[in-house]
Amino acid sequence: MTERVDSRFKTRLTATELKAVETQVELEVDQLLGTPPTLESLKAVGYEEEKWLINMLRFIRGAGRASKLVITQILETAAAPIIAILFGLLEFQRVQHGAQALGQSADSAQLVALAVVSANIIHPIYALGTLRGQTSYAVSSPTLRGYLSAFGRRLWGKPTLREVDWQYNPTLHMAAQIITWTTILLAVYDLLEPLITAVVTGHTTKPAVVLVIEFTMGLGLSLAGVLFVQSAAHNLGMVMLSEDPKRLTDLLTEKMNEYDQEKIAIYERVYAANMEAKIADKERQKADKTASEGIEANTFPLSSIGEHKTTFPVNGNNNGR
Repeated sequence: MTERVDSRFKTRLTATELKAVETQVELEVDQLLGTPPTLESLKAVGYEEEKWLINMLRFIRGAGRASKLVITQILETAAAPIIAILFGLLEFQRVQHGAQALGQSADSAQLVALAVVSANIIHPIYALGTLRGQTSYAVSSPTLRGYLSAFGRRLWGKPTLREVDWQYNPTLHMAAQIITWTTILLAVYDLLEPLITAVVTGHTTKPAVVLVIEFTMGLGLSLAGVLFVQSAAHNLGMVMLSEDPKRLTDLLTEKMNEYDQEKIAIYERVYAANMEAKIADKERQKADKTASEGIEANTFPLSSIGEHKTTFPVNGNNNGR
């Protein structure tokens, strides 16, 4: 005999009782929900795609959505290359001047600037190749404590072994950090070298507040330039998802899901009601059995009445006569 055990209830249903539950669920589903939704039933309640007014409104809305998507796509497609080109040229000049200030020749400085700016553009796109086929990935927020802990593990920690796939590139992240900070420092050196030289040699008469503002602006421009180049390159490497218009078959799928969820809720309600009824019936049978046993324990049989003889005293005294 097949039985269903449910941890929510302290009893179980037999195959016959489970069949009765399923029958009751089917009856209530037919009464409350009716037949499952179909394309014909959806069209019967107002989803008529042949009506000219609905078609006109849908055409207008579709044209509006299409124009917005086209404009957005054009702007997003053109924005990343424009930002990458403009800030790439800006960083190229800064790195070139910084390399020349460090003693490099003009040709060497141009080559250094070209290599550094190209690395900042190529690295984000290159890094996205390791995420091909994935919809998301975990990102850790670095902290000073984390850096110190990682540095301590590298000095005194035990060697660790981990399994990686063929896309694992241990030098990519390290190279990206080095090239990023190298570009920033070269840009900062190009922008702030005259200011720092004037402050150190004492050949400036500007107030301290102005010097701090100039230093902050130069540092901000250097950081923003490098980060903008890398963010634009990352945007170029992303694949844009297309937005498909919702069709009647999609609405049918949504309605079918709602129908299935309501059917499951009805089944759970009917099943719980039957389980509670069975538990109550068992409790009632147990109480009746306990009560009947108590009555039998307090009742004397009629045949035992004659076995007991009672002697009544005469004149208040019983002498055994």
